[in-house]
Amino acid sequence: MSTDSSNEATLLVVDDNEHFMLLLKDFLSYEGFHVETARSGEEAEEQLATLSPDLIILDISMPGMGGIEFLKRISDDTGVPRHPVLVLTARSALRPFFEKLPIDAFLAKPCPEAVLASTIREILARHMRKARAASAIPSRLMLVEDDGGKAKVLQEFFLSAGFRVDVVESAGALLSAAPECQPDVILIKDSLPSMKGRVVAPLMGVMSSTRTIPILLYDEFLDSGGQAPTLPPGVSRFLPTGDESALLEAVTEVLRV
Repeated sequence: MSTDSSNEATLLVVDDNEHFMLLLKDFLSYEGFHVETARSGEEAEEQLATLSPDLIILDISMPGMGGIEFLKRISDDTGVPRHPVLVLTARSALRPFFEKLPIDAFLAKPCPEAVLASTIREILARHMRKARAASAIPSRLMLVEDDGGKAKVLQEFFLSAGFRVDVVESAGALLSAAPECQPDVILIKDSLPSMKGRVVAPLMGVMSSTRTIPILLYDEFLDSGGQAPTLPPGVSRFLPTGDESALLEAVTEVLRV
């Protein structure tokens, strides 16, 4: 899979409704995904002998091997599917049942296209970060700091701690770079000159490609009264310090979650 969660990602759509499946394939192909299809659980199982999809989009009510049986067949001894799975079904009443299973998401038909595309990208981004963490590839940190001297100190410190580090100087640069770089964590200085960190952080949650990336705000200078700001949506922690060791400890803790 590429650094972008859409490009080159392979989806396997399993649904016996051929008309719906073709419409879905056209839409997902337009969204930048490579799409394979199967009209039954049996056909999907055969494809998995030679195909390793980044995500399976699974209907439940199908003739022959239904979606639940298919899930069992593709799961390991602990019941966890060997591939990421998004259940997409008209049987909305099954949501409580599937929320107890180790699948990645459940969506009920009819589902808005924007919600479907956003959910798929969230799943892919989450698994991409898990794959990085499980491999020898160092975690990727994006640092947003307008002070060149401070940015250099922090960059060198995190590099020495084993991270890959991308540095940008502004909120605007972050909004442009993060979707492409797909960092594992973002560290933002709160008192940026053009747009504060607490303002840009929620914007990251609006974009489907970045909304699951953990964000930390830091600043040596608190608001008047010495109080840290209320955490905005999407921010894991606010750190009232620029101390390198404190920032490293917080970043490491967030990545463990």
